[in-house]
Amino acid sequence: MKNILSIVFVLIAIVGFAQDQTQTGTQVTKLKIFSSSGEENELLSKNGYQILPKKGDWSLGINATSLLQYIGNAANGENFNSSPGFNQVNKNLPSATIWGKYFIADDLAWRGGVDIFADADRDRFRVDDDASSNPDDAVFDVRDINRYGATLSLGLEKRKGKSRVQGVYGADAYVHYTTNNTTKVDYGNAITASNQSPTSAGFGNPTGVPTPALGFRLKEADFGNDLEFGLRGFVGVEYFFAPKMSLGGEFYWGVSYRTTGETSVTYEGYEGSTNSVLETSTFTEGNRDLEIGFRNTSATINLFFYF
Repeated sequence: MKNILSIVFVLIAIVGFAQDQTQTGTQVTKLKIFSSSGEENELLSKNGYQILPKKGDWSLGINATSLLQYIGNAANGENFNSSPGFNQVNKNLPSATIWGKYFIADDLAWRGGVDIFADADRDRFRVDDDASSNPDDAVFDVRDINRYGATLSLGLEKRKGKSRVQGVYGADAYVHYTTNNTTKVDYGNAITASNQSPTSAGFGNPTGVPTPALGFRLKEADFGNDLEFGLRGFVGVEYFFAPKMSLGGEFYWGVSYRTTGETSVTYEGYEGSTNSVLETSTFTEGNRDLEIGFRNTSATINLFFYF
């Protein structure tokens, strides 16, 4: 493992050195950079390229884990080495987000992430048509499962350091909302007095839903909504191995509060005592969760691009 890490960091150093040496013969221009406190800060490559981000720069981050694994496996001669992916930064938020920064000073930046998602699955199952005597006739049972939500994060980041190694610290807040899987089933064969146990696909119950009573079938399940708020402080480090490119990671300490809504499940079946179709529902109370302490204690290494 130590040999792999050594090779990885040697390759990173070579990349940084190669970028510093490109376009040889270019005249070096000294740039004066000022921090939010007015302090002069100067760090250029050998060809005059600004190494550190400056006021007005934007940044986009990705997870560097797959890239480092690819380099390490290549060094080991791994035959089944997967190509590195362009994956999201691990910021320990409730869902993966697109993560970026905007520098309002050379050492001060707004940072934030956003994720808006929606999942909609529809399953159609062919079953015999109970109203027909023709064995080739069929109807369809249809099941829809829906889920959607969003995560928004906003914070302020302060930097410290004049070399390629930069300390980062600050705070951010986030809000997350999601609808847990909502299931609805529309059956092709209806329950009637003459067909009290119609042919159905037998979808089975979603995870956590009790098995219905004999003669009943699932009609709808709603697992409630999640709403989460969080406020966190963070501290981390970045190493600029090339102009406007860095590897880094962060740890978080903060507080989060999450509420989960009530779960309801509805079944349908034929009630012989009343000679009617009966719908019955069960309910499970939601819950609340308060968490205070360290988050992301196994932080991944992230790769940042500044432009």
